[in-house]
Amino acid sequence: MFGVHGAQWSLLYGASLGVVHALGLLQRGDDMLRFPVIQQRRVFRVKKEAPLAFGPAVSEALAAAALALSARAALPGDWGSLWRPLVPALLGGVLCAFCWAVGSRILNIVFTERLRFASPGDADPNAALLKALQDSKDPVAQAAALQDLGALAAGGKAEAWRRRAIFDDDTGAAWQAPVRVCLDEVTAVVEAVAGVLPQRAPASSGASTAPAAAPRWNAAPVAARGLGSASRAHDAAAWALRARCWRGTTAMRALGALAAAARAEDRYGVAQLGSPGLGEAAGALASAALALQAYAKVAPPPRSGARACTAETGLGAVVAASGAALLAAALGAVHALAAVYGADLVPLISACPAAPPYGSAAECAALAARCLAVKE
Repeated sequence: MFGVHGAQWSLLYGASLGVVHALGLLQRGDDMLRFPVIQQRRVFRVKKEAPLAFGPAVSEALAAAALALSARAALPGDWGSLWRPLVPALLGGVLCAFCWAVGSRILNIVFTERLRFASPGDADPNAALLKALQDSKDPVAQAAALQDLGALAAGGKAEAWRRRAIFDDDTGAAWQAPVRVCLDEVTAVVEAVAGVLPQRAPASSGASTAPAAAPRWNAAPVAARGLGSASRAHDAAAWALRARCWRGTTAMRALGALAAAARAEDRYGVAQLGSPGLGEAAGALASAALALQAYAKVAPPPRSGARACTAETGLGAVVAASGAALLAAALGAVHALAAVYGADLVPLISACPAAPPYGSAAECAALAARCLAVKE
């Protein structure tokens, strides 16, 4: 349409639009699946998400035009007229970016819909679920199974028939398999932040039950943030939490809900006699809460230093929100156990022979005691 110069401009503008769109996906956190708290029908979610894609599409088209114009001024050669191809390129860029954004949101909607792994009347309602949970080679199916497990564990009476299949298995295999998967996810979250936590002195014999100070994110002094390997370690921990945010929070909620349901529904004691048991599950949740509280006090913003990383919106907010969501999920699960088990929760954690991923059994029990006293 615009000859050789128009083809050169289209190529330059298209490359700029692709770069800007990729950076926008990363900044908004759209490169990760966003699982909804409440499931809705697909058509309602599409109607809600599609209009939200127009604003970012216009911004990306304008930013790509600015980037292309800057590159055009810096590159040698005859580029011809500036204004003739600019307006059609902007209109095409808005349409292209809008289609990309809508496609990304529709893909997110499809992949985050709950996949039910059982139907009423199945002889073994959890066989497919347990198989998908243990299949680490298929992360998409494993994430869908983890989502179904979370709904199963906290589903109330509607999912009681599937929980019954877990607790009525006197071999304990139906309990151990999902709990072990959840514990692996919780341990992975703790290991992600353990490398940047300060070395601690050995715990004293009597753990204090005084309320801990409320964690403040990015509260480390500037001198403590450091450079070099220390800063890279903080960055690695922050990005690991971002990558594991949804799986970690879902595993914590599912683990806490299953352990709470065992109080009333475990007729054969499989959750107490098996390994991993109730004490290990409760201790791991309390340990994760302790680790994330400690991380909250030392976590600096990302090393890029850009204003967007410390603002309420932008890439830094996405990374910081992941740690806050994981901490809230861990504390929420401990509070749920405290509400169900009451004073029995503290000795349950203290008597667990397995060492918690972070801290000591006494510190985890002290956290549970603070939750019982509503001081945490």
